[in-house]
Amino acid sequence: MFVTVRSGSEDGPLLIPASAPFRNGALAGVLVVGADQRLTLRWIRIGRSVNGDVVVLGGLDRGELVVGKYNPELVEGITVIKSPRAAEEVQKQ
Repeated sequence: MFVTVRSGSEDGPLLIPASAPFRNGALAGVLVVGADQRLTLRWIRIGRSVNGDVVVLGGLDRGELVVGKYNPELVEGITVIKSPRAAEEVQKQ
């Protein structure tokens, strides 16, 4: 499932689900879906937890699409296909 980087308000912090980032030592990363529908690894800075989400301090922009639950089988460079149902879920958020 893919989720949109969002905030609670226009000036609020950026949020992603706590299940999206993965750790590699002190680094946190997410998989971002690019315009070419390929996954790209992005290193980010995360902050505190808020109701099942984490605050993104840097590395992502509002509106970007990320993998909502990290899966080690997904790797950078693979092409993903968004189903109409997934697109509807993203638009509702």
